[in-house]
Amino acid sequence: ASLNGEANFQGQIIEIKTIADAENSRLMQSTSVGGNVIQKTLFSGGKGQMVAMGQVQELPDEMASMLKVQTYVFPEVHYEALGFKLAFVGTEDMDGEQVHKLEITAPNGMITNEFYSVNSGLKLKTSSAATGDIMYSDYQEVDGVKFPMTLTIKNPMLPVALETKMKTVSFNQ
Repeated sequence: ASLNGEANFQGQIIEIKTIADAENSRLMQSTSVGGNVIQKTLFSGGKGQMVAMGQVQELPDEMASMLKVQTYVFPEVHYEALGFKLAFVGTEDMDGEQVHKLEITAPNGMITNEFYSVNSGLKLKTSSAATGDIMYSDYQEVDGVKFPMTLTIKNPMLPVALETKMKTVSFNQ
């Protein structure tokens, strides 16, 4: 899959590009400002590296293994095979909508909660202590699959929520 998104952060346009190849277990994510790549993450052959400001940093195996999940556009169906443990917490109200809350425990012990609409079945939010909250909205059909075209990220590292709009989404290229 190839995903291209844009976010506006304090007047700067941030371009976020992801190429995910689950079949060959490869991933490339890059973040650019003004056409200049400020950070790139690569995963191939079970190894990961991060390139920032021209410096290459090899990622520890535990960190790299977490990138494997991101090679899948829809990793949820692979959670158990990848060693994640799933638990249904219950149903609750989120901004006036009933949602199913799941607790997902990664192989490294990191816990994430995912929230799915009771009505539509679509994922509306991911929340973890490590990464903060990601809200998914504006679902549109791409090649017969509903995909969120807006991702809103809230975490302590950001002074304001960062809204990313997908510009292009393509599968099986």
